[in-house]
Amino acid sequence: MMKKKSVKLKDIAIQAEVSVATVSAALNGTGRIGDELRSRIMEVARQMNYEPNLAARLLKQKHCNDIGLVISDPPRRIAGSGFFQPMIYHFIQLCDEQGIRCQIEYHDPDVKDGQVPALMTGGFTGGVLYGGAVGTATRRWIKENPSFPIVTFEDRDFEYTIHSRYDLAAYRMVQHLAALGHRHVALLAGLPRYELQQGMREGFTRAVADFRLDAACWDREYAFRLENDADTMREGVEYCEKLFARTVRPTALVISDARLAKAALYTALKHGIDVPRDLSIFTCGNEYETEQVYPALSSIRWNAHEAIYKAYHLLRSLMEGRIPAEKVIEVEPVLTLRDSTARCS
Repeated sequence: MMKKKSVKLKDIAIQAEVSVATVSAALNGTGRIGDELRSRIMEVARQMNYEPNLAARLLKQKHCNDIGLVISDPPRRIAGSGFFQPMIYHFIQLCDEQGIRCQIEYHDPDVKDGQVPALMTGGFTGGVLYGGAVGTATRRWIKENPSFPIVTFEDRDFEYTIHSRYDLAAYRMVQHLAALGHRHVALLAGLPRYELQQGMREGFTRAVADFRLDAACWDREYAFRLENDADTMREGVEYCEKLFARTVRPTALVISDARLAKAALYTALKHGIDVPRDLSIFTCGNEYETEQVYPALSSIRWNAHEAIYKAYHLLRSLMEGRIPAEKVIEVEPVLTLRDSTARCS
């Protein structure tokens, strides 16, 4: 007896004169497809006696308990990142502890701006944690699929997100420096459109006012671009050259990026300024960035462990149809004192 040939999505796509992706979206009830086109594709599939494979049927029959992590940023910003690397590590650890499948997808928003991550559209997960830049197509898809559970990190454009209190962390950095007797302080930070940079500026400004410090040497209008490593270091050195040449220079720096802190260390050494005897430095960075320089840098860092676990429980509430008590959950960065800060001499 001749075996009946199974009908594949490609066969339906050819018959309906559409793409395979469009057929998949129509049959699975996902994506931006009009009702008329969806009905036509489903009719073609019926006429061709299409039957989903067993794995697909089982997937649709049960609620997917798995979650995914989408990492979305240009490659140059991920390697060595104090944000993404801890995020990936703690997500893997979380999945192992919870006994769920670990699914991570890399999505380059510069290359795939017109695409939506497969973890969101392919039925592989019941919800996702989203770290990094959210592309145009993905934003549109989220808006058109409001029931899909998603929790973002540091992005207030979305309803459910984890927000780090960098303003509070910066305030405590300045508070500690003030307690050490520092009166002349300056901030080195990037563009305020990023939550970390904006928070650092807000906290620093408030602390300077509260503790009545002198920040006259701080150029409030200047914002570092913080793009590739070489340009960031070069820009940091050029800026510090001018800063340290002032008649009244700062005795303490609060810096929002560890690369800039390394540039400040180099420039201070070049000018015969001892750290921490003549200049204290407080920066933002992970252990790897702050402990592999001398002197080791006092710092704040993203609280990845707490952020991932709180994001997971928020996502699980959404997946189970429960209304979360909080839509925006705040996490306080971790402050660590090392060798780059000391009492003002």
